[in-house]
Formats: sequence, structure tokens, C-alpha cells
Amino acid sequence: MTSFVVGLAAAMLMVESCVTVAQTSVAWSTLVDRPRLLDARAAAGVHYPDMMRSAKVGGEVALELLVGSDGVPLPSAIRVVTSSHDLFSSAARSAVREWRFTPALLPDSQPVAIVIPVRVSFLSPRDRQPSREVSSVVTDSLGVHVVLGRETLPRQARVAANRGDERAVTIAALTVLLETARGMKPGAVCVSWSDSSTRAPAEVMTSLSAVDADIRNANRCPPTYASMILHVDSLGNPIKSPSGVPDPAWIGVRRVSPWTSDVYVLEGSISQGTAASLYFCTAHRSGRSSPWIATCELTGMRVS
Repeated sequence: MTSFVVGLAAAMLMVESCVTVAQTSVAWSTLVDRPRLLDARAAAGVHYPDMMRSAKVGGEVALELLVGSDGVPLPSAIRVVTSSHDLFSSAARSAVREWRFTPALLPDSQPVAIVIPVRVSFLSPRDRQPSREVSSVVTDSLGVHVVLGRETLPRQARVAANRGDERAVTIAALTVLLETARGMKPGAVCVSWSDSSTRAPAEVMTSLSAVDADIRNANRCPPTYASMILHVDSLGNPIKSPSGVPDPAWIGVRRVSPWTSDVYVLEGSISQGTAASLYFCTAHRSGRSSPWIATCELTGMRVS
């Protein structure tokens, strides 16, 4: 019974302390010389919930953060004002309680507790548009604003396609698709060039052969057997599969177009039998003398 009374008294003392601090705190908008974050990089390190990032869901959280006169937030006084999802709220609350500020000072240089508005924006780009990683912290008259995630890259107007760049980005994207196709463990991987079964240029095959010596050009690709819908003839007799490599995988890229002078977008595919995996690929370089680097994201399936 004694321990219960002591615990209750301690809890009441803590609540009373928080209320006292809240009553003596000042609003962010009333200060001319506002407190600063001691480590903006830590603030920018708010964790984007993995589930929301994978689902490409963006959102925003608005909080009010009560910071003591020593610049340390009071964990029990972090209030979520609005939030688009509980996972975002949890990520924001976990981060802001670790922040540290310079003390808020009144005109007479007296340190004082302060209520700081905080807004955390979780960005997710639109589908099939190139994007870039963002992580920033801005402190202004409205409070502290954290932005993280990926944002759509602005498209450059009137950028002209370059034939050499088109070939280079196509090779970069085909290389990524080749590595992905190899993970499927097909009997063979063949290259489809110019959205058809025509032969790929020799320099393209040379580049791809450096990644996989067994890559096949269109004219050397074995036929598909195991994916045949019918395995019997018109009389019902079993059809024996010819010798060769069953179910080769085809990789291909089409609709290559510039987004900026250093970013191209492409549509890629990996097909095997009657099914095809469709990809959105982005190729980028850091400068005109830098190599092109491609990434491809699965966007859907097609069955023919």
C-alpha cells in the first residue's frame, strides 16, 4: 500500500511538473531569436516506415513539441495534431524526442520553455516517373519542417535525344534485366532489340557478354518448348519436345526517351513462355563524362 501511494505521488508530481512547464512556456511565433537544432542531420534522419515506403504511400504529420528551457523535448508532452497514418505518427514521435535545441531566450536573455510546431512530410513519387532521394530540415517562422522520401524529378523541357546516349542507356537497362532474368534460372537468356526479335548490334552483345558469357542474340535463341499449351497432337498422341534449351527468357527495352540531359526513362520486359514481367527503368549519370547507371522496377505482368 505504501509503494502504491509513493508511486501515485510521483506520477502526480510529474504531471504537475509538465503542466507547470506548459503554463510557463512561450509560443514559437512570439520569439524573434528562435532556438536552433543542434544536429540538423539527426532531424533529417526520421525513419520512413518500411511498409509505407514499399507500398509507395506518402503522408504528413503535424506535431507540437514542448521543449524545456534546457533545449530538451519533454517526451510526455509531444502532441500529434494531425497525421495521415499511425505509422507516420510513430516514426515522427520517435525521432523528435531525441532532438536537442539551443535554449529559447526571452528579450532579457532568460531561458524559457517553448512549444515548437513540427511538420514531417513523407514523400512518395508518382508511378513511372524518375525520382530522387530527399532529406532536408528547414526552420522558419512556422516551425521545423522535415522532408524525407523520394520526390519526382522535374522534367526538362525540349531536351533532345542523343543516339549515343540512347544506346548507352539501353545497354545499362538490359544489363539490369539480364541480372534479374538470370535469377529466374532459365535455360537461356536472349536479347530482343528494337522491340522485336531482330539481332542486337555487336557492340551491345559485347557489353552484355561481359556480364553473362552465355547471353544469346535473337538469331541464336532456342525455341520455347515447355511453355506449349498443348503437349499432344490432334490424335491425342504425346508430342516429344525436341532437344534444346526449354523456355528461354527474353529481355528487351523499348520507348527510350530523355527526361533530362542526364536522365532517360525506358520500358523493359522479361518474358518466358507465355508470361512477361514488365519494368519501368530509369538510367542516370552524374555528368556527361560519367557512365550511365540504370535501375528497373517491376510494374506488372502480361500473359499472352
